[in-house]
Formats: sequence, C-alpha cells, structure tokens
Amino acid sequence: MRAGKWFGYAGGQLTRGGDLPSNMWVGRIGTMLLDNRYDAAFSVSRNNFTELDGSGVTTIGLTFRSLHPFTEHTGYNYGAELSRTSYTGYSHISPSVLGGINIYLPGGSFDVTVTCGERGNRGLLIGYTVYIGGGR
Repeated sequence: MRAGKWFGYAGGQLTRGGDLPSNMWVGRIGTMLLDNRYDAAFSVSRNNFTELDGSGVTTIGLTFRSLHPFTEHTGYNYGAELSRTSYTGYSHISPSVLGGINIYLPGGSFDVTVTCGERGNRGLLIGYTVYIGGGR
C-alpha cells in the first residue's frame, strides 16, 4: 500500500432509502494513523435532495477507517462516519458504517465505498484519494 501522512479525497455519492435520498459531492481531508493501518478525516459534502426541488444542504462529518491491503495494489476498508446535516427546520446527526475497496495507484487510490446508516439510508461513494507527504 502506498500512502502518505496526510490525504485529500474528492468523490461523489448516491444515497437512497431513509428520509432524504440525495446525490452529493464529498470532500475529505485527513491523516493516516498507526503505520498507515487507519485513517481519520474531516468530511464536507453538498447534498442535492432528490425529493425536494432546488434544495441543497451542506453536511459536515468525521470519518474513521481501518485499512487492509490484499496486495500492493488492492485492499479493503471498513469504518464509521458521524455526520451532521442541517437546514431550515431540520437538523440531524447521523451515524453510518462503511466498507469498500481500494485500488492503489502511484500517489493515491481509487476508492469504492458502500455506506449504511439509520432509517434504511444506504449510499454508494466513488472517488479518488491523493496522498500527501511521507510516502513509502
């Protein structure tokens, strides 16, 4: 696994089920922990809710993952996320579990992740992580 002490992530997510299905972009900035076996990140996403016309909301959260390489170029991850969504008349803190695969490329990784939250909320997140500094 190629990694650095810090990383940035950009991706998109389709979320279905639950009270508010949405399409969103997601950004994360974080750090690798304990010999690159774990990561922790602050995340920001912009949600466009499919059932509310013209409505968009920013969500902030914390994501923690455990990383497990299969080979030098592939691996899987699982973890948890806690996010806060708020807009006029609505505010909610939502926990989720997540799991996915990583395809490691020079300087980063292509990530596909499935998230499962409360009230039947589930999502598919696809994005790219760029590792910054301290690589092996």
